[in-house]
Amino acid sequence: MEDGNKQIEKQLADLTNVDRLISNTLNLISDIEIKGAYAGPVKEIQDWLTGFKGNIATQISALKAVLPAPVASTSDEKVAS
Repeated sequence: MEDGNKQIEKQLADLTNVDRLISNTLNLISDIEIKGAYAGPVKEIQDWLTGFKGNIATQISALKAVLPAPVASTSDEKVAS
Protein backbone atom coordinates (compact mmCIF):
# COMPACT_ATOMS: atom_id res chain seq x y z
CA MET A 1 0.00 0.00 0.00
CA GLU A 2 3.02 2.25 0.56
CA ASP A 3 3.69 2.35 -3.20
CA GLY A 4 0.07 3.30 -3.80
CA ASN A 5 0.36 6.18 -1.34
CA LYS A 6 3.55 7.38 -3.02
CA GLN A 7 1.80 7.35 -6.40
CA ILE A 8 -1.11 9.33 -4.96
CA GLU A 9 1.27 11.82 -3.35
CA LYS A 10 3.11 12.25 -6.67
CA GLN A 11 -0.18 12.76 -8.50
CA LEU A 12 -1.23 15.30 -5.84
CA ALA A 13 2.04 17.17 -6.31
CA ASP A 14 1.58 17.18 -10.09
CA LEU A 15 -2.02 18.39 -9.85
CA THR A 16 -1.06 21.07 -7.33
CA ASN A 17 1.63 22.27 -9.72
CA VAL A 18 -0.83 22.39 -12.63
CA ASP A 19 -3.28 24.29 -10.42
CA ARG A 20 -0.55 26.80 -9.60
CA LEU A 21 0.30 27.24 -13.29
CA ILE A 22 -3.35 27.79 -14.18
CA SER A 23 -3.71 30.36 -11.40
CA ASN A 24 -0.60 32.20 -12.58
CA THR A 25 -1.89 32.17 -16.18
CA LEU A 26 -5.29 33.52 -15.15
CA ASN A 27 -3.60 36.24 -13.08
CA LEU A 28 -1.36 37.17 -16.00
CA ILE A 29 -4.31 37.38 -18.39
CA SER A 30 -6.19 39.53 -15.87
CA ASP A 31 -3.24 41.92 -15.57
CA ILE A 32 -3.08 42.74 -19.29
CA GLU A 33 -5.51 44.68 -21.41
CA ILE A 34 -7.03 42.64 -24.24
CA LYS A 35 -8.47 44.69 -27.08
CA GLY A 36 -10.46 44.17 -30.22
CA ALA A 37 -10.84 40.83 -31.90
CA TYR A 38 -8.66 39.11 -29.27
CA ALA A 39 -11.11 39.72 -26.42
CA GLY A 40 -13.49 36.87 -27.38
CA PRO A 41 -10.87 34.14 -27.78
CA VAL A 42 -9.05 35.22 -24.61
CA LYS A 43 -12.33 35.10 -22.67
CA GLU A 44 -12.89 31.59 -24.00
CA ILE A 45 -9.41 30.58 -22.85
CA GLN A 46 -10.10 32.06 -19.40
CA ASP A 47 -13.34 30.08 -19.20
CA TRP A 48 -11.55 26.86 -20.15
CA LEU A 49 -8.80 27.47 -17.60
CA THR A 50 -11.35 28.24 -14.89
CA GLY A 51 -13.13 24.97 -15.71
CA PHE A 52 -9.85 23.05 -15.59
CA LYS A 53 -9.02 24.66 -12.23
CA GLY A 54 -12.34 23.52 -10.76
CA ASN A 55 -11.86 20.00 -12.10
CA ILE A 56 -8.34 19.84 -10.68
CA ALA A 57 -9.56 21.07 -7.28
CA THR A 58 -12.10 18.22 -7.26
CA GLN A 59 -9.40 15.68 -8.14
CA ILE A 60 -7.08 17.04 -5.43
CA SER A 61 -9.84 16.77 -2.81
CA ALA A 62 -10.66 13.22 -3.86
CA LEU A 63 -7.02 12.13 -3.73
CA LYS A 64 -6.44 13.75 -0.34
CA ALA A 65 -9.44 11.83 1.02
CA VAL A 66 -7.84 8.54 -0.09
CA LEU A 67 -4.56 9.14 1.74
CA PRO A 68 -4.32 8.03 5.35
CA ALA A 69 -4.39 10.85 7.89
CA PRO A 70 -0.97 11.77 9.27
CA VAL A 71 -0.32 10.47 12.75
CA ALA A 72 0.13 13.32 15.20
CA SER A 73 2.61 12.86 18.01
CA THR A 74 1.35 13.62 21.48
CA SER A 75 3.20 15.54 24.14
CA ASP A 76 2.65 12.61 26.52
CA GLU A 77 5.15 10.49 24.63
CA LYS A 78 8.51 10.57 26.38
CA VAL A 79 11.81 9.10 25.42
CA ALA A 80 12.91 6.39 27.85
CA SER A 81 16.09 7.33 29.67
